Amino acid sequence: MQRLVFFSYLQLLFDVAITTGVVFVTGGPDSPFGFLYSLVVISGAFLLPPPGAIVVASAGSIFYAALIALLTSGVVPQPHYPVPPAPIDISFSVRFALTNATFFLIAILASSLTRRL
Repeated sequence: MQRLVFFSYLQLLFDVAITTGVVFVTGGPDSPFGFLYSLVVISGAFLLPPPGAIVVASAGSIFYAALIALLTSGVVPQPHYPVPPAPIDISFSVRFALTNATFFLIAILASSLTRRL
């Protein structure tokens, strides 16, 4: 059983890394694929014990923050793909905070759901 939990953590960490790669390739902070982190968090709620979803949400938040920090600092050049303008122009910090808050809200709700099931 312990090996399955370890493998689940390893698999979900790999999923977060792949999701970060998809977000990087499709526009970084303006990527429309940021919702994929939420799917990984939901998977973590189903595969792991209750604090597992919070751990996966934390990993997603850290990877997303690292990606944005690397792109904005100029260490890693951002791919130049045409990105459609956002329908509502809100500041980057508000979008970043909402994205990270969403990770943890989904983790809490999905963990609650799996406990009830």
